[in-house]
This record gives sequence, structure tokens and C-alpha cells, in this order.
Amino acid sequence: GGDNGTPYGFDGERLEDGYTADQISELVSGAEAAIDAQTGGQLDALTVSAMADAMVLDGFFASWNATLDDSQRQGLGADVMSPDFSAVAGSIMNSAVDASSQECMALTCDYGPWMVAAWGEPSSVITPLRADLLGYGTTDPVEMTLMDWAVYAGAASMMQANGAGVPPELASNESNSHKVGVLTGYDFKSSSGEIYVDELNYFLFGVNEATGYPAGMLAEQDLSGIPLYGVVLSLLPLTASPPDYMGYIEEYSIPGILTMQGVAGWSSGWQLAETHFPMRVVNPAASGTMDADTWWKMSFGGEEPLLGGNIAVGLNRNMAAGEGSSLALEKVDEILYDGPYALTNSDMATMFMYGELSGMTFPMTASGPGVGGVQSVWDDSHVAGMYGISESDASLLRSWVNDLMFGQVVGLLLNFQYGAGPLTTQSISNWLYGWSDPVLVGLYGAENSWVSLETNATYYGSGGLSTGDYSVYEETTSADGGTPGLRVAEGYLDSETGEIYGMGPDMPWRSDSAEEATLGLLSSHVGNDLTDQSGAIGGIVNDPDEPQLVNLVGYALADTEVIGDIVFKDIPMVHHRVSLEPTENQIQAKLIGSGTVIDVLPGALPVYFESNVDIYVEEITGIAMYGKSKSTFHLDLRGPGMIDPVLNVDTHPVFEIHTASEIGDDDAGSFVSAVIDNQGVFFWTDFGSGADGSTDDLVDFLAFGIYVLAVGLLVAGARGRSSTEAE
Repeated sequence: GGDNGTPYGFDGERLEDGYTADQISELVSGAEAAIDAQTGGQLDALTVSAMADAMVLDGFFASWNATLDDSQRQGLGADVMSPDFSAVAGSIMNSAVDASSQECMALTCDYGPWMVAAWGEPSSVITPLRADLLGYGTTDPVEMTLMDWAVYAGAASMMQANGAGVPPELASNESNSHKVGVLTGYDFKSSSGEIYVDELNYFLFGVNEATGYPAGMLAEQDLSGIPLYGVVLSLLPLTASPPDYMGYIEEYSIPGILTMQGVAGWSSGWQLAETHFPMRVVNPAASGTMDADTWWKMSFGGEEPLLGGNIAVGLNRNMAAGEGSSLALEKVDEILYDGPYALTNSDMATMFMYGELSGMTFPMTASGPGVGGVQSVWDDSHVAGMYGISESDASLLRSWVNDLMFGQVVGLLLNFQYGAGPLTTQSISNWLYGWSDPVLVGLYGAENSWVSLETNATYYGSGGLSTGDYSVYEETTSADGGTPGLRVAEGYLDSETGEIYGMGPDMPWRSDSAEEATLGLLSSHVGNDLTDQSGAIGGIVNDPDEPQLVNLVGYALADTEVIGDIVFKDIPMVHHRVSLEPTENQIQAKLIGSGTVIDVLPGALPVYFESNVDIYVEEITGIAMYGKSKSTFHLDLRGPGMIDPVLNVDTHPVFEIHTASEIGDDDAGSFVSAVIDNQGVFFWTDFGSGADGSTDDLVDFLAFGIYVLAVGLLVAGARGRSSTEAE
């Protein structure tokens, strides 16, 4: 109940309150015994009890009056009047009940002394409220004030004497041991009464050496502006599945599971909303009861209800008391839990963050978000309309989601719960072919935690864990006289059944289904609408003099630019070039691959793909005989929500892939001999310059024989014609 998240007892005054109530009851019992002694036991029990209650209150008044000087007595009327408690003592001492919570607020009840002390000294505001609650509100105003001073002075002085208001860190070990024992049932003492000081102090103030996080019930830590409470962390082992009872017992040195139930039950009763606290104990104007859930909702949408002010993780964080929103509990429920746009719904939280990062809503159709819908500006006015709140409250809510939860809390919780920091260093093989993500381990288990940029049959370093289904391609062949190696379709092969599915002309991550899963936002997010890879060349092109479609390792498609003719290794070729503009090829959706709108969340993984490729295509056969590429992955360093970067100003190259392939020198020589040299009328004149073992020699000599024979026939024919003409 205090500002450090602890259940009431230490930072409230519950322990001293109950102890004080017991002491007041003992005073009444003593007064009853005295009355019986004086009257010889002649009075009935009810009469004796009523007289004893009034006697104790008379004693409170006398003790308080003795502390005043004459002018103070005169000013309050205490010099001429002593209040008559006889008609109201029973209510004050035993039966006064707060109607809104149905909790007893009398001085012999647990909450009574705490309420009296918490409301403070009598005043024109407090006195009528307290008098009405305890049952002396209809008396003479002067007498009512004197009664209120007697009640306040008696209860408050006893609370103070019992240690109320003394912080546990300043209290003695004996005092803290006693408090813990009363609250939990275990006082950290041996059977001989020796206090286990180290164990007691760890239970109250300890920090876990292994994690560095608070473990004690009163320990807290500021984690980059986010409060982290030991009392909350202490319950994590008990809320695990299955509960780790022994872990709790060992950490806090608890002697057995039965004792552990009492110790843990004290803190869990409040934290798990099993304990209900009457609000009027600490706030005269409040009503009803409050559990941890209600406390959170009130503190989220307005001021903290117990101590006042604004909490560090509410809408009004960093604002002075009285400033900011003051939302009803029903509205907080709607915003967080059960409304149509409840932020604890992951789909709604994603929608909200898309709006924050992009400045636009999802495309909205008549039935909700969808392809072809209309986008609107995401601003305070729009959010106010969504939740039925003011624009100023909407502004606070947007800041809470974007700046606090997304900007601070999520990263801190990932680090705290899974040990996952913003950066990691590992080998290139890990980056390309597999690493286990610690967040995914925590969320989905070790087997489902593996990810990679590229794909092999198994994840690198996983011990043989399959990467899942395989990519398959359909390409043209020369069976019907077509150009072989042109891409037709791409899909997947089920790694278990061998079934092929999902075949289509688009790159899978740019398919129609991927576009639909991202509400039609994918192409605009990527920066281009080139998705159809059918006709993309393999190793042979149909017409070397025309631009060709190239698939750039599955990340992008591009048409080549024909640069012109070039001779490479004595082979005439056509030079093709690709210069892919990275700002028009964001590949975040391929790298994340969630199949949801997270793939197009601006700045989630802002990687831009650049590729520069040179291809030399032999002009007769259409075979690509030289290829060299440099592909660069540029990361936008500006953070979430940023788009349209200036290359090498807003971005930094974080990864490069270099590839190169060319025809070998021997193969080039053979090709020149077999193809290039044999293209002219005198192709046979190379006489056997082909590769060893080739049929080039035989062809050349056969061609020579045919050539000689042809010449001979021509000569013979010419002679015959000349002879005929002469005749």
C-alpha cells in the first residue's frame, strides 16, 4: 500500500494499528476490572463495559488537557467543559463502522487507531468527518471538538509509542523482527529467541547478488526511471509454472513450506488483489475498499489514492499533484482491458504503435482494418475519438504508450526477464545461418527460438535442428525450344511430407498473401511494386541486347541496364549492369517475416538493400560468362518511426555480400576456338587449336577437305564451261 508497492503493514501503519487496538482493549479490560472492584461486582456486564469505555476516553481527554496551557484551554473551551462520553463511548470504542466498506473503524478494531492518526489533528474539515464516522457528530460543536481531540490524542500518541512512523531501516532488529512475525507468522528467530539478523535484513532490504535486482520486501531500484520492487520480484518463483517453492524457501531462508505459505501469503495477498483495503482509513473523502488492481487503475488514470501525487508509470508521470488526467475506473478498464481498443490486446497495441510510428491509422474498411481501406491521420483528436476521452488525455495516453511503454519499459523488461540487450556480437556464420534468440527462448522455448538471415537445411550451431520447409523453384527448360533457366514460380516443399505448396510467380515475401497480411501496406513500405519474378534469368538469356529481369538473391528484383559491347577473354560479350537504389528496397518485411503488420511497422528493423551487379553475356549463345556483385545492407540508425533515410547520413552499412564468377581461362580458349573462330567462312583455318580431346581438329580437317573438293569442282566446272563456249 505504500509508494514502494509493499502491502500495508510497514509503510502504512497496519501493524502498529492492530497492536494499538489491542492495547486500547486492554485499557478497557483494566477499567472494567477496576469498576467491578469498586462496585463489588454488583453491576451487569453491559453497564460495566459502557462505563469502562467512557472511562478510557475520559482518560484520553485528561491526558491531552494536561498538555495545554491556560490560553489554549480557554481557546478550545476545555477550561469550562469536559466532554460527556457516556452516550457515544460504545460507538467510538467498539461499533463504529464505515458504511462504504463495512469495516469497523472503532478504536478497539484494527483499522480504528490507524484511521484516527492518518486523518490528522482536529480541524474544521476533519473533525465533523471523524465525528460522523465514530458516532459523536451530533453533539454540541464545542463538545464535539473536545471529543475529537481526546480521540485523536489518545490513539495517535499510542500509535507513536508503538513505533508508527519510524521507517524500518531506522528501527531496531528487535522491532523489525516483531513486525515481520506479527504480519507473516515468522519472526526470523531461533527457538531460543536469537534473531537471524542477516536473513531478516535480506528479507526486508536484500538485493539478489546473482541478478543485481531487489529481493527484499522493502527493497526497490530505479531501472532507468522505472521502479522495480523486491516484493513483486519475490513472487515470481511462486507464479511460475510449476511454482518454485523451494527457490523461494532457499532465497529467504524460510524453515519449511508451511512457514513459507504464511510469509508469501502476506505479500501475495495484496499483490495478487486478494486483500481489500478500506479507503477511508487514509482518505476521509474516499469510500469503499481497494485492492491492488483498483489501486493500479486509480493511479494509472489519476492521482495515487493512498499517498497522493502521481506514480512513475501512470498517465500523469512527471507531473505535479493535481495535474493531468483524472479518469474514471470504468474508462481505465476500457482503455486497458475490456474496450474495443484495449491496449492489453496485442492486435490493438500493434495498431496503436503503428499509428504512433507512422502518423497514420491502419487502412480501415467498413468491417475493420483491411486491404483497400482508407487511412486517416493519427493524432490526439483521432485517439480521443477512439476512447471517448479529451484530447489532452489522449496526448497523455499516446505519450504513455509510445514514450514510456514502447520507449522504456519493453526494452527494460526484455533485458530483465530474458537477459536480452539491444546489441549482440556473434560470428558471421551465426548471423547468416542461425542463432538462438534469448527472448524467443523465454516466450516459446528453445526449439522455437532459432532464426537466421539465410537458410540451410538446419540452423547453424543448433545440433541439427531443421529450419523447416524448403524453397522450391519452377524454371523453364529447352525441351520446347525455349530459353532454359527462366524463373516461372517459387513455393515451398514440406520438409516432412514432401508436398509442394504455395507456388506462385511472386517472391514469397512479396506475395499477394503477404500483402494481405500487412493490410496492403507492404509494397509502399518496401518502396517498389516489383514482385513478379517470372522470367527472371538463370544462366542464359534469350536476347543479350535487351534488358533482363534479375532476382537479387531473393531480396529484390531489377531490370538490367544494357551498357554495351565488351570483349572479355577474347570473347565478344554484352555488358549488363544493375544498380539497385537502396532507399527503394527496404527489406524489413523479409527479415522479420512475421506475416503480420509488424513486418511494416516503421523502423522495427529498418534495413535497406543495395546491390550493384555486372553481368557479361556472350552475344551468340546468350550464356552469362561473367558476373560480379556487391550487395550492401544499410541500417537506419535513427530509431523506430523513421522513414526515407538519407543514405550514409542516416544509415550505416552493417553487412556486405560479395560474389564473383567468370568463365575459366581454359574454357574461354576452348569457347573461342569452338564457337568464335568457327563463325566465319574460313573458321576451319585454325587447324586444331581446340581443347585437348575435342573434335575440333577432325572438324577442321574435314572442312578443309570439303573446301578443296568444292574448289576443285568449281575449277573443273569453269573449265568445262569455257571449253563448251569455245566449241
